[in-house]
Amino acid sequence: MGARGGPALQVNTTVCGDTAPYLEEMAEFVQGLGIVFWEVFFLVPMGRGSVLTGLSAPSASACSR
Repeated sequence: MGARGGPALQVNTTVCGDTAPYLEEMAEFVQGLGIVFWEVFFLVPMGRGSVLTGLSAPSASACSR
């Protein structure tokens, strides 16, 4: 059961150079929705992901705090 008695929902988010600046805002949004599981993944720039902006090691470390 979800936080509000409905179905349990999961949100998956890919963090890359374009989305990293919004990670804190996304966390607040997801929490406000009562989401049960929020899975956060870091972009591996291969295949279709190679056209997205990757993160430097310091930027990725800062996001995981």
